[in-house]
Amino acid sequence: MSDILYCIWELFNQNHEVINAIVLFITLLVIIWYTIETMKMRRSNEKTLKVNENTLNVLKETLNLEKQKNDPNVIAYFDNGANLYSIVLVISNEGGSTAKHVKITFEPELNFGDSKFIEFFKNNAVSKSGIDIQSKSKYVLRVGHTPTASPLYKESRIPNSYEAIVTFEDPRVKNKSIEKIFNLTIDQFFYRIDPEGKNKVEQE
Repeated sequence: MSDILYCIWELFNQNHEVINAIVLFITLLVIIWYTIETMKMRRSNEKTLKVNENTLNVLKETLNLEKQKNDPNVIAYFDNGANLYSIVLVISNEGGSTAKHVKITFEPELNFGDSKFIEFFKNNAVSKSGIDIQSKSKYVLRVGHTPTASPLYKESRIPNSYEAIVTFEDPRVKNKSIEKIFNLTIDQFFYRIDPEGKNKVEQE
């Protein structure tokens, strides 16, 4: 046994530089392999994190869309209603829940040249204490008459655009008032009217 150990010792002494080189080379290979595997694992983790982040963003967007569907969403615009000569203010709740205490104000003051409509609007609940509008419902208010307003519009004696400021509350959120601003024009009511107040289609 001692002879075998002695032979091994002599072999090591004679070739220790070669053996050290082999050990270092093997160590280098191990380090390279470990580095490659670590990089692969890191890339895999980054991909997984990116996928999870994208999934989370999609979930957030979906939840936001669902929340928006269930939130009250009040809009305002002018329309003719059922009468070509009427100017009506439409306040519509397009959202999925009731809008509470809906109010609307105008800058400049709403004026289509008829004092009756001006006073009627000023004294209406929608411009004073506020009203509740159910989901997918509209509140329609007549605010003017085109034959009366047309000559004033042509002479630039009434505003042709308004800033409508709408405020309302979400009943599910306490003490939170929501404000939305709409830029409304009235040009669409007058560009089609001839000096006598009717175009050919309306005359027929």
